[in-house]
Amino acid sequence: MKKSIKMKIALAGAGLVAAIAIPLGAIAYPMFGWEHVYYSDASHTTVVGEETMYCTGKKNLRWGEITAYYDEELIDCHDPIEPPRYWPE
Repeated sequence: MKKSIKMKIALAGAGLVAAIAIPLGAIAYPMFGWEHVYYSDASHTTVVGEETMYCTGKKNLRWGEITAYYDEELIDCHDPIEPPRYWPE
């Protein structure tokens, strides 16, 4: 009888952990990453920096500075065509 109670407690604990962990994995990554090219002014003639947010949610300032003037290219994180290019090395 003691084994039965311990087994029920163990199964309930495993179920609780699974119920918490599965939804967290589903919302952990963004739907889109992006690449920003930053410019010195509104004319967008002089590039002063680049930044990327990967599909893992991790940002990487490649070089330069961040300004209010930028072009943005979205990266579809669910695009199966070339997934390796979306992940940081």
